[in-house]
Amino acid sequence: MKKSRILKSWIITFILNLTFLSWSVFGSGLSVVEDRQAKFKESKREMRALRDSIKKQDKNEALHAVDFHIAWSQKLPTMFPQGSEASVSNGSDASGDIWENFARFERLNLDYQKAALMVRNELDQSDYDAAMRTFFKMARSCKVCHENFRN
Repeated sequence: MKKSRILKSWIITFILNLTFLSWSVFGSGLSVVEDRQAKFKESKREMRALRDSIKKQDKNEALHAVDFHIAWSQKLPTMFPQGSEASVSNGSDASGDIWENFARFERLNLDYQKAALMVRNELDQSDYDAAMRTFFKMARSCKVCHENFRN
């Protein structure tokens, strides 16, 4: 039973990953940094939506929000190409430490991804208390990464 839930999560992640991989960084005419900043703003909105929908036990809204985060966790490492670190002209907050220790950045992102997948599983089971506890772990994973890799 547990293996089928894990398989379901990985299938969902794969499908969402394909969706996000189809995004073109330049498709909207935005620079890499502008696109990354827009996605982080969207992520912040989706974090609020996820928290609020778990509180309200609105499963459909919560699933929509957590699916964004699962897909975003797949896309995130590709949003930091070499040369897109913070500068006076680009308005980025990305620390140069991302590129100096990209393996750590990817590990922290994996923590975020795992937490998002756990929230998804808990929502699938309508376990809103567990989903909220894991949501806070997910939010902490974001904070830790920002503390390490944001100027």
